[in-house]
Amino acid sequence: MPRNVFLLLCLIQTGFVALAQNVTFADFKKVGNYIIITYDIDKQADITITANINGKGKTLGKEYCEGDIGENISKGRNQVRWDILKDCDKEEIDADISFTISATQSSKEKKRQVRRQKFKNFLDIHTYELNVEYAMQLLNNQNTFQPLYGFSPAILWRLGNRRLWMGLGAGIIRLSNHDEVFPLFIKLESKFFGVSAGYAFIMHDGKFNNNIEGSNDGYYADIFVGYNGKTLGIGCFGSSIINVKNISKMGINVGLRLSYKF
Repeated sequence: MPRNVFLLLCLIQTGFVALAQNVTFADFKKVGNYIIITYDIDKQADITITANINGKGKTLGKEYCEGDIGENISKGRNQVRWDILKDCDKEEIDADISFTISATQSSKEKKRQVRRQKFKNFLDIHTYELNVEYAMQLLNNQNTFQPLYGFSPAILWRLGNRRLWMGLGAGIIRLSNHDEVFPLFIKLESKFFGVSAGYAFIMHDGKFNNNIEGSNDGYYADIFVGYNGKTLGIGCFGSSIINVKNISKMGINVGLRLSYKF
C-alpha cells in the first residue's frame, strides 16, 4: 500500500456562479486492498477524482472504482472504493499519493441548460403579431356593400432574412349581425407584402350547425400590400371567405389593416 496518502479538495466552477458545485467535506481510509474516499457535495454534480502520484495525475475510472463517481452524482454524502492494487503498478503503489476531487455541473443540468438555450433561441427569432382590420364587402349574394371588421393574433418565425416571416394565426371576422367567421391560417409576409391562406369555421346566429347553406366551414385567403415595420404595420388588403357549398356566398372584401408586433 502507499506509504502516505492524503486528500486535496478542488472546487471547479462552471462559469455560472449560481450553479457552482462545492465539495464541502472529504476524507479517506484504507480498508484492506482498497482506499475508501468519502466526500460531500452541496448539489448534484459530475465527479472526477484524480490520484496525484509522483507529480503525475491519474484519473480514476469506473473500471477500478465502485460507488459515486462519474456523472449526475446526488448531493449529500457519497463514497468511492478504489482498488489501488489492480489499478496501479508497484512503483505507483509505493509512492506518495494525493487526491483531487473535482465537482462540475451535472450532465443532467447541462442538458437542461441546452434545452433552455434552444427555447431562448426560439424566443429570439419569433414575434407575436396582432392585426385589426376594417373592410367593405364588394361582392356578395345580396349585391350590397356592407362593412365588416375583425382581429387576428399570429405568431411569426423569421426565415433567415429578417425581412421575411412565416407563421400561424387565428382570428374572428364579423360579417354581419348574423354571421361570424373564425379563420385558422398560415401566413407569409415581407416588409411590403403578405399572403394568408387557411380554413374558416362559419357561425350563423351563434351556431356552427345552422348557418348559410347548412355548411359550418369554408376557405379563407387574403393578400396584403403595405408596410410591415418591426413594430407597426399598415396597409390595404383583399380577402375572401368562401363557403364550401356556395363559392360566392361570402364575397370579396377590401379594407384597411393595422398590425402591431410585440
